[in-house]
Amino acid sequence: IGYGDIRRQIDYFYAESIQLKLKVYGEDVSRRYYLFPFAKVTYKSNVIIYGAGKNGKKLYRYAQDNQRCLVVGWVDKNHEEIGFPVGAPSSIKNIMFDYVVVSVENKEIQKEILKSLLDIGVLEEKIIFLM
Repeated sequence: IGYGDIRRQIDYFYAESIQLKLKVYGEDVSRRYYLFPFAKVTYKSNVIIYGAGKNGKKLYRYAQDNQRCLVVGWVDKNHEEIGFPVGAPSSIKNIMFDYVVVSVENKEIQKEILKSLLDIGVLEEKIIFLM
């Protein structure tokens, strides 16, 4: 990890801290920054993003802008309703990847996603949950 990556992570951490503090005071927080899991994702690895809701879209844009990893796939259970380059989770079987980064906050849905990924043969150590 270079100085630029570390500096960017510090900036995003600071921005996230401010957002959380604003929520405490009841402020409307419409923009959210993500701390991409650099410690868990090897530099220049191939990543699939699972989740294309508001959080998934922001994570996708962040990953594209940062270029620390290569997004080789983007999947969501509701892929047909989204209108972005998002595929079905079953397409993961046909993609060469190092990690699946799941950008879904709901713990129950995370459990369902974990089970479905394990069912299609994704190794648990390759699954990373952001929240």
